[in-house]
Parts: sequence; C-alpha cells; structure tokens
Amino acid sequence: MSKTLDHVKYGTRMAASATFSFLKINLLGALSTGLSVFAIIMLIIYQSLDGPSAGHAGGAAALIVLFSVRPIAFVMGTIILFASPILFFVLGNKYIVMRASSKVLKDKGENVLYPLLDKALNTIKMGGPEVLRKGGDTVKMRLRLMQAINESGENKWMKRITTWGLKKADLSNVDFGAEDLSITQVVRDRVVVALHAFATPSRTFFWVILAVQWSVVVLTALQVI
Repeated sequence: MSKTLDHVKYGTRMAASATFSFLKINLLGALSTGLSVFAIIMLIIYQSLDGPSAGHAGGAAALIVLFSVRPIAFVMGTIILFASPILFFVLGNKYIVMRASSKVLKDKGENVLYPLLDKALNTIKMGGPEVLRKGGDTVKMRLRLMQAINESGENKWMKRITTWGLKKADLSNVDFGAEDLSITQVVRDRVVVALHAFATPSRTFFWVILAVQWSVVVLTALQVI
C-alpha cells in the first residue's frame, strides 16, 4: 500500500512539474509573440505611414495599406503571429515529454514504467510468440499496446512518456517466433532503451524562435525589410 501511495505521489509531483514547465514555455512564448508582432506593426506605421495619422483606415483596409508599404516586414510579422504559437506548442510538448522521461529514468527508472507496461501487456493478452509472427503483427501489437496504455487509469504524463517510448522502441529485429522469448521482457527493455536514447531535453528551440522573432523586429526597425 505504501509503495502504491509513493508511486501516486511521485506521479502527481511529476505531472505538476511537467504542466508548469509546459505552461511557462507557452505563456512566455505567447508574450514574446504578441510583443514582437505589436512592435513590427507599430514600426511599419511610424516609419512608413508618417505617424499616427495612418490609423484612419480601418480593418481590412489598414492591413492592405500596411502590406503595400512594407510587404516583407508585414508578411514576416504575420508568419510570426500564426506560426510561433504552433511551434511553441508542438516543440514545447516534445521537450516536456523528453524532460519528464529523463527525470523518470533518473529518479525511478524501470520501477515506474514497468508496472504500466505490464498492465497494458496483460490487457491485450500477449501471452506467447504466436501473437507476433510477422512485421505486420508487430505494428498491430504496438498500436494495441499504445491504446491499452492510453485507456489505463495511470497518470497522464506517465502514459505519454510510456507511449512515446513505445513509438521510439525498435522491435523490427526481434525474433518473436523464438520459443524461449519473453515478449513482456523484450518490450520492457526496448522501451527503456528508447527512452534513454531520446530523453535528452533541450530548450534550444525556444531561444531560436525568440531570436527569429526579435531579429525581424530589429530588421524592421532598421528598415532592412
């Protein structure tokens, strides 16, 4: 009972940490996106349209005017406005999963992941090598296992880490027809190996996006674009 409680507490702490990091990346990214786009638009107005008097046009007409006087800067600002949130969300999500995977492997390792994998393996009743005779069955097994993990009552972040590891796990060179093969052990080991190989988080993407945003602001201010 104590072991189960410790597992739940650990999962809760990990989920809180991962959620906070994810929100921090996206909120800071949204703030930078908003400020950089606002700066670009204001620079276009004051540099190209002789100050605030340019604001007389409304709505779509104002956008057309802004585009006509500084097309490159306006297009770059538009790309930043729509592309940045998507990049922050997608790459931020990948970063958080990698960060959480690294922390799990460092703190608890296989002891946290194995129970979830075992439960999913038992759910789809993979009891022998006849389940996985060929490559097509391997693909089917992977999909069924991921579904079983997602449908379990485990912590959301633990499920995401495990399914991510399962996607990365290389099962192509496993002889599932071997009589003495333990499918459970093979899947366990390959998932953990995959997590160790790919669980190297880096925030480089965040700083690159910010650098691009504010480089466009600087280029607009210098009237290079």
